[in-house]
Amino acid sequence: TGEKGGGQGLFNYPTDVVWLKDGRLVVADAYNNRIQVFASDGTFIRSWGGPFGMPGPFNGWFKTATGVAVDADDNIYVADFENHRVQKFTADGDFLVAFGSQGSDEGAFVRPTDVALDEAGNVYVVDYGNNRIQQFASR
Repeated sequence: TGEKGGGQGLFNYPTDVVWLKDGRLVVADAYNNRIQVFASDGTFIRSWGGPFGMPGPFNGWFKTATGVAVDADDNIYVADFENHRVQKFTADGDFLVAFGSQGSDEGAFVRPTDVALDEAGNVYVVDYGNNRIQQFASR
């Protein structure tokens, strides 16, 4: 839209996008602490995260959603920057699982910024605060 704001279809620091198989566009709306989904023509469909863009540690909420990726089943992975985790959702935004915690041990993150998947379903997380990329088997 090119407009800043917290309303539907508006953004406050959008950081990443990914396409679903059916042509919907998924956007990480970082400072609104949410994911927004649009039809291929740009029409707003839905969003999820905390109410009114509130950050939080609960499943399905974000504290700066920075990166998105999609797997072969159209499940959406979100790098949840300030919650030091990755969350996984269905294409309709239903929460499935979260993984990671704050720390430097294997499997923990310090401010993950992005997530990607390969053709085998392996998950790669950019672990910004630990200066590394971590790889996980399909989740």
